[in-house]
Amino acid sequence: MLCLLTVFYFTLLLYVLQYTFCKIYNAKCLLNELPLYGIMPSINKNHFIILKGGTTMALNRSTLSEQIYEILRNDILTQKIPCGEKLTLNTLKERFQVSSTPIRDALTRLEKDGLLQYYSNIGVNVIDLNAKDLKELFTFMGDLDALAIRYASDYPQQQEVRRALIQNLEETQKYLNTSDIRQWRSCSDGLHLVFYQYCDNSRLCSSALQMRSQITIYSNRYEREVENREKVFEEHQKIASAFLNGDIEGAVKKMQSHLQDSLAQALCLL
Repeated sequence: MLCLLTVFYFTLLLYVLQYTFCKIYNAKCLLNELPLYGIMPSINKNHFIILKGGTTMALNRSTLSEQIYEILRNDILTQKIPCGEKLTLNTLKERFQVSSTPIRDALTRLEKDGLLQYYSNIGVNVIDLNAKDLKELFTFMGDLDALAIRYASDYPQQQEVRRALIQNLEETQKYLNTSDIRQWRSCSDGLHLVFYQYCDNSRLCSSALQMRSQITIYSNRYEREVENREKVFEEHQKIASAFLNGDIEGAVKKMQSHLQDSLAQALCLL
């Protein structure tokens, strides 16, 4: 009897060790692919997920899905996965070495972000926008940004808004003439996001989120050129200056003009 129990527990121990090894291997594969810029989870490649206070959390289904989502989102925004490309479940399962469940969860989130489209009997494709789509997208984004500016102008602690705008311009200028396009994009987006941060309207923020993801696909491409970045930064300075001087409608008009200039750049990429 004792011998049978020993064999049972030894077999159980081997199973647990094998299962743990597989989880760790898959986790490391994912962590090696995670992007390290923009608004991403706090990741240390030598550990798993790093929580506040420095503690670690074992990977589970939700974190696997989150990591796959971030990797695919980054690949689409930087066009490593180009517009119009079809994504298959089998290919993604082979790439990430995980089951289909976390992949489906990640694809669902990307569809909500407006980066994927589902077609019946075909599958899922990365969005592919035409000229009409881009005109609608950038015009609507200009209107949403205009609302955010107006709402932010009513925020009670205006000194916080002013401080955030000034800090953003200072940070953006640091990366204006460098090759670090990823950090530049983060700072450049930050100017727009300041107004959403202080607009105090969650529904407006939710509406803008999908639009900004689609715009980023194109801005990531045309802002690689320093000349284009300088133009964007100059327009951002004018928007911020008008807001800081109390000319809210002037800031609104400059923001909408800025989006139309960005539209012209995006159309050149088609």
